[in-house]
Amino acid sequence: MVVLRAQVILAGDPSVGKSALTQAFHSDGTHFPKNYTMTAGVEVFVKSVNIPETSDSVELYIYDSAGKEMFADIVQQHWTQPNMFLVAYDATNEQSFNACNKWYERCRAQKPNQNLPGALVAIKTDLKQRRSVSTKTRA
Repeated sequence: MVVLRAQVILAGDPSVGKSALTQAFHSDGTHFPKNYTMTAGVEVFVKSVNIPETSDSVELYIYDSAGKEMFADIVQQHWTQPNMFLVAYDATNEQSFNACNKWYERCRAQKPNQNLPGALVAIKTDLKQRRSVSTKTRA
């Protein structure tokens, strides 16, 4: 049995739904926060994911990071040696989508001159009637 460990940065503007996404993933979808609670600094969640058809697993250390600028220094101090990153935006808020490049650059700065895998995550896509970022914009 092999257990791989990976540090995952989750970054994005305030109120896009990073903590809700993390909590839902951590609880296998059984817990979804009903009320907004601002993240101050970084909250770390650990989730073990089994690799199908093996006895191996990946232990993800998800660094749910505050989006407010006043926490930027604290957040950067916690982002040490990441293995990958996720940049999240709110599909109902075009400004949060436009800020993704800033978050991408901050994540990439943690491992300059190295390949750091990452992904862009759209949150609140279920709110189709309020969507302000089209699928064409995202492509």
